[in-house]
Amino acid sequence: MMRNIAAVTGGSGMIGSSIVRMLLKEGWQVKILSRSNHQYPSKNVTLIQSDLNSLNGLKSLLKEVDAIFHCAAELKDEQKMLPTNVEGTRKLLDISAQTKASFFCLISSAGVVSSSDDMTITEKTNCNPKNTYEKTKYESELLVKNANLNMRVCILRPTNVVSVSRPGILMLPII
Repeated sequence: MMRNIAAVTGGSGMIGSSIVRMLLKEGWQVKILSRSNHQYPSKNVTLIQSDLNSLNGLKSLLKEVDAIFHCAAELKDEQKMLPTNVEGTRKLLDISAQTKASFFCLISSAGVVSSSDDMTITEKTNCNPKNTYEKTKYESELLVKNANLNMRVCILRPTNVVSVSRPGILMLPII
Protein backbone atom coordinates (compact mmCIF):
# COMPACT_ATOMS: atom_id res chain seq x y z
CA MET A 1 0.00 0.00 0.00
CA MET A 2 1.42 3.38 -1.01
CA ARG A 3 1.07 6.13 1.57
CA ASN A 4 0.81 9.83 0.99
CA ILE A 5 3.82 11.85 2.07
CA ALA A 6 3.51 15.37 3.50
CA ALA A 7 6.30 17.88 4.07
CA VAL A 8 5.96 20.24 7.05
CA THR A 9 8.35 23.14 7.59
CA GLY A 10 8.45 24.20 11.22
CA GLY A 11 7.13 20.79 12.19
CA SER A 12 8.32 21.13 15.77
CA GLY A 13 6.57 24.47 16.29
CA MET A 14 3.15 24.98 17.81
CA ILE A 15 1.11 24.95 14.59
CA GLY A 16 3.43 22.63 12.67
CA SER A 17 3.41 19.96 15.37
CA SER A 18 -0.41 20.03 15.43
CA ILE A 19 -0.48 19.52 11.67
CA VAL A 20 2.02 16.66 12.00
CA ARG A 21 -0.18 14.93 14.61
CA MET A 22 -3.28 15.27 12.41
CA LEU A 23 -1.46 13.95 9.34
CA LEU A 24 -0.16 10.95 11.28
CA LYS A 25 -3.66 10.24 12.58
CA GLU A 26 -4.89 10.20 8.97
CA GLY A 27 -2.19 7.71 7.98
CA TRP A 28 0.25 10.02 6.20
CA GLN A 29 4.01 9.70 6.26
CA VAL A 30 5.48 13.04 7.32
CA LYS A 31 8.80 14.72 6.59
CA ILE A 32 9.63 17.59 8.92
CA LEU A 33 12.07 20.42 8.33
CA SER A 34 13.12 21.86 11.66
CA ARG A 35 16.09 23.75 13.07
CA SER A 36 15.69 21.80 16.32
CA ASN A 37 16.45 18.14 16.90
CA HIS A 38 12.87 17.40 18.03
CA GLN A 39 12.14 13.69 17.78
CA TYR A 40 8.66 12.29 17.12
CA PRO A 41 7.85 8.88 18.58
CA SER A 42 6.65 7.56 15.22
CA LYS A 43 8.31 5.53 12.50
CA ASN A 44 6.17 7.51 10.02
CA VAL A 45 8.08 10.75 10.70
CA THR A 46 11.39 11.69 9.10
CA LEU A 47 13.20 14.67 10.59
CA ILE A 48 15.36 16.81 8.32
CA GLN A 49 17.32 19.07 10.63
CA SER A 50 17.88 22.18 8.55
CA ASP A 51 16.58 25.67 7.97
CA LEU A 52 14.67 27.22 5.10
CA ASN A 53 17.78 28.62 3.47
CA SER A 54 19.47 25.27 2.92
CA LEU A 55 18.79 24.11 -0.63
CA ASN A 56 19.96 20.58 0.25
CA GLY A 57 17.62 20.49 3.25
CA LEU A 58 14.69 21.73 1.15
CA LYS A 59 15.39 19.25 -1.65
CA SER A 60 15.51 16.41 0.84
CA LEU A 61 12.29 17.62 2.47
CA LEU A 62 10.34 17.91 -0.77
CA LYS A 63 11.54 14.75 -2.50
CA GLU A 64 8.50 12.61 -3.44
CA VAL A 65 5.96 14.59 -1.36
CA ASP A 66 2.26 14.89 -2.13
CA ALA A 67 1.46 17.89 0.08
CA ILE A 68 3.44 20.79 1.55
CA PHE A 69 2.63 22.68 4.74
CA HIS A 70 4.82 25.75 5.23
CA CYS A 71 4.64 26.66 8.92
CA ALA A 72 8.22 27.76 9.61
CA ALA A 73 8.83 31.41 10.43
CA GLU A 74 11.11 33.62 12.47
CA LEU A 75 8.98 35.24 15.16
CA LYS A 76 11.46 36.98 17.45
CA ASP A 77 14.74 38.05 15.82
CA GLU A 78 14.02 40.89 13.40
CA GLN A 79 17.42 40.43 11.70
CA LYS A 80 16.43 36.87 10.72
CA MET A 81 12.86 37.63 9.58
CA LEU A 82 13.60 38.67 6.00
CA PRO A 83 16.02 35.78 5.29
CA THR A 84 13.72 33.23 6.91
CA ASN A 85 10.18 34.42 6.23
CA VAL A 86 10.72 35.80 2.73
CA GLU A 87 13.89 34.34 1.21
CA GLY A 88 13.28 30.92 2.76
CA THR A 89 9.74 30.93 1.35
CA ARG A 90 11.09 31.92 -2.07
CA LYS A 91 13.51 28.97 -2.05
CA LEU A 92 10.79 26.60 -0.84
CA LEU A 93 8.47 27.73 -3.64
CA ASP A 94 11.17 27.31 -6.29
CA ILE A 95 11.73 23.70 -5.28
CA SER A 96 8.01 23.05 -4.66
CA ALA A 97 7.28 23.93 -8.28
CA GLN A 98 9.45 21.00 -9.35
CA THR A 99 7.64 18.40 -7.21
CA LYS A 100 4.64 16.17 -7.82
CA ALA A 101 2.84 17.74 -4.83
CA SER A 102 -0.78 18.67 -5.40
CA PHE A 103 -1.28 20.90 -2.33
CA PHE A 104 0.61 23.82 -0.76
CA CYS A 105 -0.49 25.50 2.47
CA LEU A 106 1.18 28.62 3.88
CA ILE A 107 0.60 29.52 7.50
CA SER A 108 0.69 33.32 7.60
CA SER A 109 -0.72 35.65 10.26
CA ALA A 110 -3.87 37.71 10.78
CA GLY A 111 -1.44 40.50 11.64
CA VAL A 112 -0.81 41.14 7.94
CA VAL A 113 -4.22 42.83 7.76
CA SER A 114 -3.47 45.03 10.78
CA SER A 115 -6.35 47.26 11.83
CA SER A 116 -9.45 47.57 9.70
CA ASP A 117 -12.82 49.28 9.95
CA ASP A 118 -14.40 46.37 8.10
CA MET A 119 -16.80 44.25 10.15
CA THR A 120 -15.82 41.20 8.13
CA ILE A 121 -12.26 40.44 7.02
CA THR A 122 -11.97 38.51 3.75
CA GLU A 123 -9.31 37.76 1.17
CA LYS A 124 -10.21 41.07 -0.48
CA THR A 125 -9.55 43.17 2.64
CA ASN A 126 -6.59 45.49 2.15
CA CYS A 127 -3.50 44.50 4.10
CA ASN A 128 -1.48 47.07 6.00
CA PRO A 129 1.20 45.22 7.96
CA LYS A 130 2.93 47.37 10.57
CA ASN A 131 5.91 45.57 12.08
CA THR A 132 8.75 43.57 10.53
CA TYR A 133 7.14 40.20 11.26
CA GLU A 134 3.83 41.20 9.66
CA LYS A 135 5.57 42.76 6.65
CA THR A 136 7.69 39.67 6.00
CA LYS A 137 4.70 37.35 6.40
CA TYR A 138 2.71 39.48 3.94
CA GLU A 139 5.60 39.46 1.49
CA SER A 140 5.72 35.65 1.75
CA GLU A 141 1.97 35.55 1.03
CA LEU A 142 2.53 37.57 -2.14
CA LEU A 143 5.29 35.18 -3.19
CA VAL A 144 2.93 32.22 -2.76
CA LYS A 145 0.07 33.97 -4.59
CA ASN A 146 2.33 34.82 -7.53
CA ALA A 147 4.22 31.53 -7.71
CA ASN A 148 1.75 29.97 -10.16
CA LEU A 149 2.24 26.57 -8.57
CA ASN A 150 0.60 23.72 -10.44
CA MET A 151 -1.26 22.63 -7.30
CA ARG A 152 -4.01 23.77 -4.96
CA VAL A 153 -2.80 26.60 -2.74
CA CYS A 154 -4.14 27.66 0.63
CA ILE A 155 -3.01 30.62 2.75
CA LEU A 156 -4.20 30.61 6.35
CA ARG A 157 -4.01 33.61 8.68
CA PRO A 158 -4.40 32.43 12.28
CA THR A 159 -4.92 34.99 15.03
CA ASN A 160 -3.62 34.29 18.56
CA VAL A 161 -2.34 30.73 18.65
CA VAL A 162 -2.50 28.92 21.99
CA SER A 163 -1.92 25.40 23.24
CA VAL A 164 -1.89 23.52 26.52
CA SER A 165 1.83 24.22 26.89
CA ARG A 166 1.54 27.86 25.72
CA PRO A 167 -1.86 29.17 26.89
CA GLY A 168 -1.07 32.80 25.99
CA ILE A 169 -4.01 35.13 26.63
CA LEU A 170 -6.00 32.28 28.18
CA MET A 171 -3.87 32.72 31.30
CA LEU A 172 -4.97 36.32 31.87
CA PRO A 173 -6.91 36.72 35.13
CA ILE A 174 -10.66 37.22 34.85
CA ILE A 175 -11.64 40.56 36.32
